[in-house]
Amino acid sequence: MLYPLALLNQLKGTDLDPGQPQIGMVLADRPDWPFGTSGTVPNGTVSLASVVRHEVVHGLGFVP
Repeated sequence: MLYPLALLNQLKGTDLDPGQPQIGMVLADRPDWPFGTSGTVPNGTVSLASVVRHEVVHGLGFVP
């Protein structure tokens, strides 16, 4: 069975890849990101906070 690295580290109780970040992401260089955190964004857009949260959840091991 395969495990995401962050989960495998937790299960083993050690950092299996020391010195390397456990979660990394590269976001598009878009000046039109809605930066608000109120939960409402203009139609047809996605807030930066929502995208970051989504990617962090993947980094924690939640994958489809």
